[in-house]
Amino acid sequence: MADLQTASGAKLYVSAAAPTTHDATGFAALTFTKVAKVSDLGTIGEEYNEVTFNPLDERETERLAGSYTSGQIPTVYGYDKDDAGQGILETNSGNNTRLSFKIELPSGELHYFRGRVMGNILNIGTIDNVLTKQATINVQNGGLGFVVV
Repeated sequence: MADLQTASGAKLYVSAAAPTTHDATGFAALTFTKVAKVSDLGTIGEEYNEVTFNPLDERETERLAGSYTSGQIPTVYGYDKDDAGQGILETNSGNNTRLSFKIELPSGELHYFRGRVMGNILNIGTIDNVLTKQATINVQNGGLGFVVV
């Protein structure tokens, strides 16, 4: 059985370029910029809508997986106006441009995907808070899914 791991050491990278192919080779050929001071990457993966069917000759409702969304990632990071990765997120917030993303887990496993930045909100908080921003990333892979290496 594999050992558990924490998220400590996970990293987020962004690129304004699109891969030539939606696979490990296509994404690996891109130049990515690290987004500094990320404190929360939320959850990633497809989530399916439930489709139900009630056959007349059975009492039990059949439940199937229907359409899906690839999710929304509420990325939180310590605000640094001079960070290039944060700048790419801010510049592309709300403009409907699909960016390329790479999440690197502490184990070295990579998750590549495409997405749009739907918001980039400054959280000022209280005297005992760090200034943070939350960039909401809507994953939009064009039906091709995540690429995991």
